[in-house]
Amino acid sequence: PLVLPATVAPKGFPALTHLELHFCSSLLTCLAWLDACPNLERLIVNLLGEEDSSLILPTGPARRLPRLVEISLSCFSASSESWDPGRLLDLLELPALVELDLNMNSLYHEQPWSHLANLLCRSQAKLRSLSLAGTPMSSQEVVQCLQHCPDLWSLSLDTTSDVVLR
Repeated sequence: PLVLPATVAPKGFPALTHLELHFCSSLLTCLAWLDACPNLERLIVNLLGEEDSSLILPTGPARRLPRLVEISLSCFSASSESWDPGRLLDLLELPALVELDLNMNSLYHEQPWSHLANLLCRSQAKLRSLSLAGTPMSSQEVVQCLQHCPDLWSLSLDTTSDVVLR
């Protein structure tokens, strides 16, 4: 795997299948890496930095990563709502995804937080493993996510309620 602090955008790595972005300094930098690595199968991103709250992420169709089967996304900065990893999830389509680990460390409190459910719906992936920690999702939003995961065999939640268990 390529392990970098992700301070500069790459020229292109079409053969790269595993990428770890530790101390990722910007959502835009993360997107640049994803654009440069269209054949990723495994992605680990640790968001940590001070992004400009006025930064506007690109719009348009979601970035389709057809081979990505595993993603781990962790947040270690809450300098502003611009760092909300939901903004990144909104720009992705991951049809091969089978394992997702999302740890927001309880740094964001935006409600509603439908970014993950929207990603799962858009991707139509056969997710088998889901781990959620410190997300601002309500119990109903977690249930909505689970409805998009009929093949799920592993679930890890840091908190739960009777609504999720029903």
